[in-house]
Amino acid sequence: VDLLQGTQIKLGGRTFTGGVCDYPALSPDGKSLAVTFSRNSTLRRVYLLTPDNEKPRPVGQALDIRSLSWLGDGRALVLLVADPAEEGGKEPGFRIVRLGLDGKVSEVCNDTGQFATVSGKDADEIFFQGRDSLWYTCDSEGEDVTMVGNGLEGLESPAVNPEGTHAVMIERDEESRSWPVVVELVSGKKFPVKVAR
Repeated sequence: VDLLQGTQIKLGGRTFTGGVCDYPALSPDGKSLAVTFSRNSTLRRVYLLTPDNEKPRPVGQALDIRSLSWLGDGRALVLLVADPAEEGGKEPGFRIVRLGLDGKVSEVCNDTGQFATVSGKDADEIFFQGRDSLWYTCDSEGEDVTMVGNGLEGLESPAVNPEGTHAVMIERDEESRSWPVVVELVSGKKFPVKVAR
């Protein structure tokens, strides 16, 4: 959408007819858009689009993708993938994988929580929630896993700034009132935002 003119350009041509696109992520150079696409299934496939190319390019195989972000140099995408649901209706496990633009999938970290994103457009670092609901960072190979501060217990729904230095997260109290806080990702220090709960 051209925000000044209000005009729209439809991307994807006929490829996306009859299905749903999710998790759009603009490449670091601003030239491609990665999205997931599915038709009546939890399995989604990643496609790359550009305004100049009407036909989206599929990348890799279909997975149960829950989020999508780019590594800072644009050489690969980072996906949060759900494993098949466990017996007894338990919450499925999640894992972080790296998807190369050639379609090759590499395991980064398994047994994670329900959030993972690359932190910072020039970064090679992933900010994610562990299975213990605490918050960590690791590099794009899954190495150098570090807890953020004391784990940021109880915080949720992060939005990381473009530089990857801070995140706005939601904190809740016993009465389910919520409010935003700013977190410094290196130290884990929290800074209040002056709003009512």
